[in-house]
Amino acid sequence: MPSLRDRLFGPKQLAVSDSVKVPLGKGYSIIINKRNKLPGMFGRYDRDMKALNLLETIYLQGGLASHCVDAYPYYILSNGHRLEGEDKASLKKVEDFFQRNDMNRILRNYITDSCTFGRPYTEIIYGTGAMAKVPVGVKPLPPKTIKVETDERGNIVGYTQIIDQGMSKYIEIKFPLENMLSEPLFPCTGQLYGTSLIARSLSDITHDDKIAEATAQAILRHGFPKYQIKLGVKGKGETIDPKIMNGVDQELRGLEAQNEITTPADVEIINLDADVLPNIKDIMEWSTSRLCISMGIPEVVMGLGRGATEASSYTEMQCFYDKISMLQKDLARIFNFNLIDKITGKPGSVSIVFNDANPVDEDQIATYIAKIMQQTPMQPFSVFPRKWIQKKFGIDEDAYLDKDNDLLGDDTPSPEEKDAYYQAINAPRQNLPNPKDQASNVTKPNAPNDNKTDAK
Repeated sequence: MPSLRDRLFGPKQLAVSDSVKVPLGKGYSIIINKRNKLPGMFGRYDRDMKALNLLETIYLQGGLASHCVDAYPYYILSNGHRLEGEDKASLKKVEDFFQRNDMNRILRNYITDSCTFGRPYTEIIYGTGAMAKVPVGVKPLPPKTIKVETDERGNIVGYTQIIDQGMSKYIEIKFPLENMLSEPLFPCTGQLYGTSLIARSLSDITHDDKIAEATAQAILRHGFPKYQIKLGVKGKGETIDPKIMNGVDQELRGLEAQNEITTPADVEIINLDADVLPNIKDIMEWSTSRLCISMGIPEVVMGLGRGATEASSYTEMQCFYDKISMLQKDLARIFNFNLIDKITGKPGSVSIVFNDANPVDEDQIATYIAKIMQQTPMQPFSVFPRKWIQKKFGIDEDAYLDKDNDLLGDDTPSPEEKDAYYQAINAPRQNLPNPKDQASNVTKPNAPNDNKTDAK
């Protein structure tokens, strides 16, 4: 006979130690738990799934919040990236890896998940055999399914992915530290999962949603004209026959937009919906402005110019470009240290560099370099090395059609090359006669003689 506890709460569930653990090698392990309780019900999963689902829903449903999130990957990645390195073999390895794994999509997912959930997760897949320690692929993982494992000091020691299989069953997949690429782009001290831009702006997102809903209801309620019809002479207090009132009501019930109304002097028609929403544009722009500020996006990016001058908009965009530049450096450091160094096996030999998002910067830099080179025409690359300029503007030195046109060749020419360079410049002058010799050989004209007479 079942006990009272079994009748109230059901049969006793399996303990965690009774779960089936299946090792997969390379540090992976799967725990198949048959308890009839999903993660998070009694502290098994320390993340609030309701809050994570809300963040995902806000991004997926579109609107201003999701467009603000999308602005970050667009500005960070829109101008592309380049790989820099002196080792050609290592550079070729990284280029092949990037092409196989569509790295632009991986980078975009990484930025979007960081803005939406706080901490992104990208699994690093290693090869087998001789390639056991070399990454061969990467795969984004859903952030809401990942739990960060820490030790007693708060240091991250691994990751656990919890997958709900339905029927009250779920699988826990353990990831060692080296198999996960996970660093938040918006960190905060004490926040293990980073800072979500949507969670930080949740109050303004909620207010904007309420304002949009109220505006829609107001338009539906007052979008079609409604009239008040007064019958009789004002001030006389006369009683109108209900039949007359019903007759007027029937005549005006089918009123359309282009109809005209003709009434006697004792009938007055008043529009009840005149100027019902006089400030709706200002209210919507105010709400959008607050949301953009909370998400760290300039108003002009969302198409607003409310009360902004050209100078103030320019300043806002320059500050935003500086912010994007900082995020580009952080993202490059994360992928250089955690992925590219593992691919090459030579730390620092190859690095990813994101091109500047600010279109003004490259033009100003090019103008500045040109002015400096004009001051040193004999040695144009004496201040700025040739390779530095090529890297700065993403120029591939192998793309030149004719390398023979390059007289100097390397950035640091040898003494023999310098002599050849100066001889090539001075060669035309050596074939010319000396100006002093020319002056001595010239026959001077006779001085005029006033005592001689002209021959007849």
